[in-house]
Amino acid sequence: MGLIEDAAEVGKYYMHGVSHPIGIDVHDISLAGDVLQPGWIISNEPGLYIDEEAIGIRIEDDLLITEDGCEVLSKDIIKDPDEIEAFMAEK
Repeated sequence: MGLIEDAAEVGKYYMHGVSHPIGIDVHDISLAGDVLQPGWIISNEPGLYIDEEAIGIRIEDDLLITEDGCEVLSKDIIKDPDEIEAFMAEK
């Protein structure tokens, strides 16, 4: 879209972190620099917010950290825009 011309401008359109632990509280706290451990569940939530257009989107996945990487716990939730529109039209 040509909105961001250098890295210093990213914060204008993306103003929060990309992840947080999920546990007893929805937004459990963690310490910066913690090494992810098997059994942890974290979010992965990239987003884009364009105030001048009054639009924004954030797609969040929940990930279970495993010995070999991670398992996407939210893999069956629809994310494709056409599928979302079709789902919403049914309601």
